[in-house]
Amino acid sequence: QVGIRIVGSANNITANSATSRGFALRGNDTFIINNIISTPIGDEGAIDANGIWNTTVSGNSIYVNSSGGQVGIATQVTYNLNSTYNYIQVVQSGDSGFFIGSGNNITSENDIINISGTGVATAIIIGEGNLTVINTSFARNSVSFNDLLGGKNGTLTIKRYVTINASNYTLGGINGSNVEVYNRSFTLITNKTTNSSGITNRLILDEYIQNW
Repeated sequence: QVGIRIVGSANNITANSATSRGFALRGNDTFIINNIISTPIGDEGAIDANGIWNTTVSGNSIYVNSSGGQVGIATQVTYNLNSTYNYIQVVQSGDSGFFIGSGNNITSENDIINISGTGVATAIIIGEGNLTVINTSFARNSVSFNDLLGGKNGTLTIKRYVTINASNYTLGGINGSNVEVYNRSFTLITNKTTNSSGITNRLILDEYIQNW
């Protein structure tokens, strides 16, 4: 059972409050914006995406407190899901913020996954899916790779925002300085030019990649 089941395509679900049951996403090109979802019980995730393409989940407050394996955002056979600026609070043991069962091009950017309570909850669980996390706040020791669905092909990529400041000995910004960024193998990743304040445009760089 779910609170709202979304089918068809080109859906825009905005500013709703759902308790006890969450949203089941079964339609493509869907926007889930600024909702409040509280799921103390339920069979699916607070936001459960299954068999869909092109989903934006942004600005939602999601509260997971079930002690029964409940999930904030869950994906199965899902592609191009972009999660941004969501607050996900996970309380009970067995619950999790993200469960990436399967799918590709799933991104969490600027989300907050807050683990509270006394139980052992998990911020991110990955099965066969691929999740890229950009500047999202979560406990680094709260990631699990899980083969509940029989697959062992999951990948977690962590990226961070980086700006670089080039200054002279008086701490004045150096305009037009070329800044090169290399990985640990000394392969050039990118290069940027500083502005009049000596600062580059924001970079999004890999911090680490973990496979199953």
